[in-house]
Amino acid sequence: MFHQSENLHVFKLCRCTFHFSSPPFHCCHNLRFLGLDCCQDLQPKEDRKQDTTRMEFFKSLWVIDICNTHWDLPSSPEIIGQMAANIREMHIRRGSFWHIIFASGQLHDLRKLRVIDPTCSWETGGKDEFTVLPSLSTSTSLKTLVLDGCVGLEHVEGLPPSLESFILDARPRNDDFKEAKISHISLVGCARLSDFTLRRSLPNLEELDLSGTGVKTLDLTTQVVQVPRLHNIILLGCLQLHCILWPEKGLPTLTMLHIGTSVCPVQIKQHDVYVTIMDLRFFQSLVLQSNARFNSQFCWTSTRFYINLCVPCTTNVKGQSQMKKKMGPCNSGQIMAPPIPKSLTPNTYTTYIDISVGNIIIDHSYNNRMQFQPSGCHVEIGMEISNAGVESEQAINAIIFAMNKAKSLHVHENSSITTVILSEHMISLSRMSLRWKDLKECHVVRCPKMHTVFTINYYYPCFHEIQSFWAADLLMVHCIWSKGRTHSGIDNTSFVKLKSIHLYSCPRLKFVLPLLWTISRSYLPNLENLHIVNCGYLKTVFPVHPGLRESVLEFPSLKHIHLYELPKLQHICVVKMLTLKLERVWLRGCWTLRRLPAVGRDSHPVVDCEKDWWEKLEWDGLEAGHHPSLFEPRHSSYYKMPLERVSILW
Repeated sequence: MFHQSENLHVFKLCRCTFHFSSPPFHCCHNLRFLGLDCCQDLQPKEDRKQDTTRMEFFKSLWVIDICNTHWDLPSSPEIIGQMAANIREMHIRRGSFWHIIFASGQLHDLRKLRVIDPTCSWETGGKDEFTVLPSLSTSTSLKTLVLDGCVGLEHVEGLPPSLESFILDARPRNDDFKEAKISHISLVGCARLSDFTLRRSLPNLEELDLSGTGVKTLDLTTQVVQVPRLHNIILLGCLQLHCILWPEKGLPTLTMLHIGTSVCPVQIKQHDVYVTIMDLRFFQSLVLQSNARFNSQFCWTSTRFYINLCVPCTTNVKGQSQMKKKMGPCNSGQIMAPPIPKSLTPNTYTTYIDISVGNIIIDHSYNNRMQFQPSGCHVEIGMEISNAGVESEQAINAIIFAMNKAKSLHVHENSSITTVILSEHMISLSRMSLRWKDLKECHVVRCPKMHTVFTINYYYPCFHEIQSFWAADLLMVHCIWSKGRTHSGIDNTSFVKLKSIHLYSCPRLKFVLPLLWTISRSYLPNLENLHIVNCGYLKTVFPVHPGLRESVLEFPSLKHIHLYELPKLQHICVVKMLTLKLERVWLRGCWTLRRLPAVGRDSHPVVDCEKDWWEKLEWDGLEAGHHPSLFEPRHSSYYKMPLERVSILW
């Protein structure tokens, strides 16, 4: 019958017995699909002799489907080589047909491989446990890999970059109930991988590394997979990732989570959480969904995290797999940042050429500042991230929760946002509110469209922990903190730890921080340093509630005031100020400012300023602690640039 089957392309046998060394279909030289289900060899193993001439049909095969069949392939290098070159799909279920093919390492055209309930080692072909996946790095056309019931497998790695779909099903075999042994899965560099699926129980899985892949969704819900010992999840350079689904109670064992939809080089401390995302909506993948309003928590257990929001600085993910090797206990967790860019504002002619007074270091540009050191819980908002498009209640709640946990914030190089967080994202329908209650340090630079840095309502206490605020090159910013609504209740927690305010090159800034909330003691009790440079429209640093216009506000810790090129500044504070600890004042180009704060009679702070300006100041008298004799004025003899020497020809 088979002698007339030159045109036979698909052939499947079920429960047949024949001589494997001389199969009845050996003459089907155009066979493309061969399926064998529960077939047995008539010839005893010790008497088997291979006739290579009857194995020529293997050369033409494209698809092999083997189930409950054990067939030792011919040892002819020519046949094996030709078969390996042509084979496109292999489906092996409880069979031992394929180990010689993988040993040849020539499966360049293999596109799909399914291994179900393996009964032997691919290396020996014996009945050893299937513990190691054969090397597939040379299978450069492989797109789909399915491992079903491979409970003895210990790790997966070294797969080709052409892989598009990976499925690992830890279903126990029918003849035993052994638990899956796999502890490590690494698909690093599989750039085309978009479909990644884990199923059933993986009790020994400790690390999952999908760096450099195209995975869009990672489903770790208990309905799909159980990973009770998963410690490390690494998703660096996953530019397409937009969703992670977590178990209802999270992963209590998770100690390292590195999510990087950007590939900007950052060194981070091991066992920290590092997340780089390109969309604010991804925040809902970082916060457990099942938690109620006041019981929200992150999906990780680490007390340190670093969240970076920016577009990728490059699409080259080469080397990301090596990042893990570079991370060690000796690393400090500091940003490995590029060189600090030049100011957005053009260099203007400087009137004042004296650059130091006593121990004051005068820095008219932020380019020489100390490198910003992020705190353990850090959020960074970078290039081209938009805070628009967030509509779902779940996403808004997640943003509020994450931002309330941040201890340091760095916003930079963003040409789209007008405020750090939009006002509609600050209060959710469930009445969660963004109060920045844990924020300690904040740096905002080079955001040319930003109008208001923080849009807040003083109806709720806010900024309980903030100590330092620093901003530069905000060309359109109108204010740092908005005025918002006020609350009649007493608020003794907002801004109470604020120590320093540094502002550079905010040419349209009109005011900094409105003092509008009701207190039982002084505003800003810990403010020590006020440093403002090149803010041409600034009129008042601290506006106050109209009801306080006749009051005297004490700033009990204020020591240093540095004001440079503020030509429209009329008041540091609209009302009179009392600064008993004031030590030094440095002013240049503040010609409309007419008052200094009142001081204690024994403090005698140094005031370095232009002599012309000093002579025009207004005073309240010695009894009010506001008299020239209570200060130590210093005037530079060369505070104006001398005219160039020229020749005049008559």
